[in-house]
Amino acid sequence: MKKLSNQKKVIGTLTAGVLLAVFALALSPMLGALHDRGVAAVSFPDPFSGLALRAKSAIVYDPENNTEIFAKGAGEALPLASLTKVMTVLTALKYSRPDELVTISLSAQMKSGEDGLVLGEKWDLATLAKFSLIGSSNDGVTAIAEAIEEKTGKSFTDLMNEESRSLGLESTHFENATGLDVEQSRGGGVGTAKDVAKLFAYGIEAY
Repeated sequence: MKKLSNQKKVIGTLTAGVLLAVFALALSPMLGALHDRGVAAVSFPDPFSGLALRAKSAIVYDPENNTEIFAKGAGEALPLASLTKVMTVLTALKYSRPDELVTISLSAQMKSGEDGLVLGEKWDLATLAKFSLIGSSNDGVTAIAEAIEEKTGKSFTDLMNEESRSLGLESTHFENATGLDVEQSRGGGVGTAKDVAKLFAYGIEAY
């Protein structure tokens, strides 16, 4: 229960940053369209002036121009908790087709949480990935990681870190596919708000 409590605290810390990043992703095409039409630049008041965030880290990121619009502690490496699962799914999709089957193993079922997955049950990767992200299923992402390891013969965590480096996520490192704490003071994944924004931008563009 302590691990789950720690994860909830970290997720709360990073939520504001993720929401701001998603907002920027949605706003970027509209701003680009205005620019393409030759709309004259207008001076707007700084919408973030005086903003008081309780989050340790946050960012508003424009992926088209690779620009930080707003940042607070965006370069500070923090435990990623269940945000780790985003990289788990993106890494799996790199090495497997969405329609390939994943079998729920006993070792996957033994991860923290009870998600209702049945031993020996088979899911296609796409459906299990959606289930795992929406429900933050540790069982689901563990089964996905095991399937990719069996297919590639490589450590799934190594594949995650290779993908992180290829995307230029300089301050991101993964210890497992779930984000569960490895030790009390060591998370299963560590990264910055800046890296998370880039990861989300890549996921939206690629899939």
